[in-house]
Amino acid sequence: MSTLTRSSRTSPDVDDDSDLTNAVDETAFVRDARFRIRGPMAAPDRRSGLLTGGSFIVIVLAWLLVAPPSTVPVLAFLACVVAHIAASSVEFEIGPGSALPTMPVLVVALFLLPPQLVPVVAAFGLIGAATLARARDRSRRERLLVLAGSGWHAVGPALVFAIAQVTTPDIGQWPVFVAAIGAQFVLDTASSWVRNGYGLGVPVSRLIDALRFTFLADLLLAPIGLAAAMAAPGSPAALLFVIPPLLLLAMLQRDRRHQINRALTLGDAVVAASNRARHDVLTGLPNRLAWEEAMARCSDAAVPLAVVFSDVDGLKAANDQFGHQMGDALLVAVADMVAEVTPTGDDAIAARLGGDEFGILLVGDQAPRVAEVARELQSRLRAAPSVGGAVAVSASVGVGSATGGAALAEALVEADRALYEDKRRRGVGRG
Repeated sequence: MSTLTRSSRTSPDVDDDSDLTNAVDETAFVRDARFRIRGPMAAPDRRSGLLTGGSFIVIVLAWLLVAPPSTVPVLAFLACVVAHIAASSVEFEIGPGSALPTMPVLVVALFLLPPQLVPVVAAFGLIGAATLARARDRSRRERLLVLAGSGWHAVGPALVFAIAQVTTPDIGQWPVFVAAIGAQFVLDTASSWVRNGYGLGVPVSRLIDALRFTFLADLLLAPIGLAAAMAAPGSPAALLFVIPPLLLLAMLQRDRRHQINRALTLGDAVVAASNRARHDVLTGLPNRLAWEEAMARCSDAAVPLAVVFSDVDGLKAANDQFGHQMGDALLVAVADMVAEVTPTGDDAIAARLGGDEFGILLVGDQAPRVAEVARELQSRLRAAPSVGGAVAVSASVGVGSATGGAALAEALVEADRALYEDKRRRGVGRG
């Protein structure tokens, strides 16, 4: 199997179950990979595609110009391209990308064609398979340069065969075969890192796992191609011997895709349930559970932390005088302001802690902004119009800071005391 492609993701918290978290992560990688071939390309993605695809085209064209093949066996070339298209159409999704069972066709092509033409077969095969896939699904947008760059796996073996001048499948030449597959792995790793690590931000550990699967599959499929080449040496009929295993792999791939689709559906359900469990229905903010989880993640942090507490004034009076619908509108109005003043990013969270209480947690570089955030919230509260023309929007605010997670509890107490002091100073009660 050759060709690894991938896209990046981060999944929301789903619980502390590591197996469940890993499963959701895997489905998220698959979903992102599917989205990437249908959505617009980010700038690093375009650059990596240009780098891998452009360099592949330059190297192959230069090789053809400097050392053109003495003969071009048209029938064998076309047969190899058709076989490669068929093999490239069997796509195994492996989390951060996909693997294609093209190895048997590549091996046969190495013995049938001049080595300069083997990378051309790989590129045409990938482009042809993508064209057929696009005909079935018009939303697919595989880029030609990206597809061409995926043909780097064929360059290494072709160079080794050209240097060794191998033309017949002789088992006694096994050192050449080992060198060829080693060259394939080296160039495949390099191009995959440029495409996925640099272009898409795939973690190295994820890339290694995917390449391990791909290379093991290649090692297992290579003997099939060698046996086919030995069964019909020098003849395109050798490709007939790779058809049965490819059909078997196609059946397995179809079943695997069905299972992945089911896993994606279940993953969506898990993430949706997790989000519902961690969000307040009324205000849309994260709830107490999400807040406590954020606190727990910061308990051992060695970075500055800060909190802003706010407590809605007059909620009970609004409920008693105008009904709970008015009280809910008051809570939503304050929640919107809390959300608006909370910095964006993973280092800040705003939450409804329960009843009329809200909290903002600032981590790391955001922590020194706690006073600024509190002042902005107070300013918005003072300028807010009344709810329904009858209930003033007002809330008390308190802040607390800590040098690290070990002192976070003290920061919470500090913020709560400051909030009480704000209420006392303004002459309002809590509740």
